[in-house]
Amino acid sequence: MANIERLPSGSYRVTVQLAGQRRRGTAATKADAGQLRARLLAELQAASPRTRRLPSGARSVPVAELLDRQIADPGYSPTTHTDLQRVRDRLPAEFRATPVVDVTVADLDRLYDNLAQPAGRRTESGERTT
Repeated sequence: MANIERLPSGSYRVTVQLAGQRRRGTAATKADAGQLRARLLAELQAASPRTRRLPSGARSVPVAELLDRQIADPGYSPTTHTDLQRVRDRLPAEFRATPVVDVTVADLDRLYDNLAQPAGRRTESGERTT
């Protein structure tokens, strides 16, 4: 669970909870609060043991391979197919190479924050430039 609420002072309180543990913090802006949420979730995930397990003999595919399989589906209209390819191409290379089972909530929060930035404000690794 992750929650961002605006306080009467105008700042934002961020609360994240994972596996029975909770972290809180405050930020001056909503954008800073989103970054704080991702950082707090990453801290909680790093502190908790990995509970996801693949069935015996299964392998985790990279995000890029899963997306390529989905995009190859002939059921999409040409416009949707083009849009899916455009979104895939905007994903940072590091994220595309991540095994699907290793993608965390914090990874997705960082990805969403990254994709919300104009293309010229991102680096190849997906980090925003200032």
